[in-house]
Amino acid sequence: MTVREKIELLDLYDELSSLNFRQREVLKRLSYDNNSFIRGLTASLLVKTVNRDVMNILFRLAFDKCEYVRIEAYDSLSEFEYKEVVDFLKNALQNEKSNLAKSYAITSFAEVVFKLNLCDCYSALFSELLVTEKSKLCRISYLYGLHLFGEDNLDKILFYLDDEDYYVRFAVLSVIEELLDDKNKDLIFRQLNERLSVEKCPSVKDRITKLVS
Repeated sequence: MTVREKIELLDLYDELSSLNFRQREVLKRLSYDNNSFIRGLTASLLVKTVNRDVMNILFRLAFDKCEYVRIEAYDSLSEFEYKEVVDFLKNALQNEKSNLAKSYAITSFAEVVFKLNLCDCYSALFSELLVTEKSKLCRISYLYGLHLFGEDNLDKILFYLDDEDYYVRFAVLSVIEELLDDKNKDLIFRQLNERLSVEKCPSVKDRITKLVS
């Protein structure tokens, strides 16, 4: 298949709620594709089948030379509620060189820990790593994790909504979307509307508009 044909096939898979054996085998083969975009799309779709065989494919893709592929692999691992995933992502926090990819690893690590009811085991680690972390993207992810673990960090997360770096502002919006509930929506919407009145970046402005609507 050509790259375009592979993308069209993966787009079809994206519309499916689950994948059969043949489709899963196609994804397994495409996880070795020479094209990094195909490998990244494959990593994002592997989340449709949660088992240890797929988990191991995602572990391999999380070591990919391409940052985009690693990001998609880390993101998909958030749905795999296995202790092996916790250990793998904990290791990724130490070894991942890209701050953007690392921020995804932190977020997925926190979500799997939360789902496995292991928050008490890892809250101290998150607090310790937050103190020494220099990357704003990663700090937001640590704050998100600690918020999941029971520490109210909403104000600290919202603080980055006015950061000069639009990547940071966009990261805040992704986190806010996960944390938004009836208890905090008034505060969040007020902050978002204030940001919207001064926002210059089109992608950030569009994301805020969708959230508040």
